[in-house]
Amino acid sequence: MARRPRLILPGQLHHILLRGNNDQPVFVDDEDRQAFRQILGEAARQQGATLHAWLLLPNRVHLLVTPREERALAAVMQTLGRQYVRCFNTRHQRSGTLWEGRFRASLVEGARFGLVCQQYLERLPVAMGLAPTPAHYLWSSARHHLGLEHEPGLQPQPAYWALGNTPFEREAAWQTRLAEEAVAQALAEVHPHLAHRDLARALASGHPIATHAWLHRLELIHDRTLRFRTVGRPVKRIATGPRRASKNS
Repeated sequence: MARRPRLILPGQLHHILLRGNNDQPVFVDDEDRQAFRQILGEAARQQGATLHAWLLLPNRVHLLVTPREERALAAVMQTLGRQYVRCFNTRHQRSGTLWEGRFRASLVEGARFGLVCQQYLERLPVAMGLAPTPAHYLWSSARHHLGLEHEPGLQPQPAYWALGNTPFEREAAWQTRLAEEAVAQALAEVHPHLAHRDLARALASGHPIATHAWLHRLELIHDRTLRFRTVGRPVKRIATGPRRASKNS
């Protein structure tokens, strides 16, 4: 079966998902996580990718990134693949692959769904039982957006800046948005408008997080198809015509 092509557009927001091979852990301890963050930040800076949000889970990584060039995301992932895997294997005296094949990329309609994706990601450790609140989880961008830490390499989305006129206003607004009820409400409100109706499944599969209208407009601008077609053989249609009368009729 042919693999679906990645939909990468310069200047547009993308969600990136990296999974551990066979769902194995990709971080053993905080030293691994800190090494990954350092390599990620440097790779994004060198390759021309703007990092907006990130989340490190035991066996996977979520990123929200805007590439300046189409090749930027692949270049960042290749750098992570080489440098972090080498670092991880050396520290833990192992060899072989760490990641599950290709990374998955979802094109995101940033103005409409960018903050919802970020809410979902930064709330996910709580939903998984890894922390009591997003602020307690040390390995995501939530603490930066809540004003608890400053991460120089992180650039908030334009929609985040619109949450308030001062850092305090934006951080307070984000605290409200990360509440369980607020995230649930945001997901319920956006799902009917998504081309792919379930945000969590779309993020996991690489489907665009966007409306049909937005995707159609970009298709006209870039002269390419941005929506996945159904994979597999077309349904076989049996021609039906006038039935021949039976001898007994």
